[in-house]
Amino acid sequence: RDISLVPLDETCVSQFIADSLRLAVPEVAALAGSLYQKTQGNPFFLSRYLTQLHEDGIIFYQREQNRWCWDDERIRSLSLADNVVELLSRKLRLYPAGTCRLLMLASLLGTRFRLEALALVAGLDLQTCLEGLQPVLAEGLLNALDDHHKQLDNVHKLASAQFKFPHDRIQQAAYEIASAEY
Repeated sequence: RDISLVPLDETCVSQFIADSLRLAVPEVAALAGSLYQKTQGNPFFLSRYLTQLHEDGIIFYQREQNRWCWDDERIRSLSLADNVVELLSRKLRLYPAGTCRLLMLASLLGTRFRLEALALVAGLDLQTCLEGLQPVLAEGLLNALDDHHKQLDNVHKLASAQFKFPHDRIQQAAYEIASAEY
């Protein structure tokens, strides 16, 4: 079952960021405005972008002040449109090589695919293929469409397990990695 999310309005983005950083809404107004412009309120990109800004040290915890801080200038100079796909590609490349390879191959199969098809093109058995997908399943970069992937003792159920990229930009990022590598 798919759940369709509409973009968050600027007020919701402000509240999301304030809650995430444990600050009052007025304290995050400039940051929220910048992130709203860059993500257009897309909840998936907002969350990923906020995480990436933290990982890159642009949003950081200041122990002396006992609060989260950020570099407004660096955030303004970054362009998300410049690449949501680049942001995701960078994230995907951090996974183990086997997982990254499986994602690349999955992107070639389409938005939705069966475990059996991925295992076949990857030249792996079903169990090994499923194990390779675990990191991206755990982070929500790939979604299981049924519970068949949990049926490890039933080869037919396991083979028919279906997966889906939760956003076309994730598939695109994986595809671009594949294009660059092959």
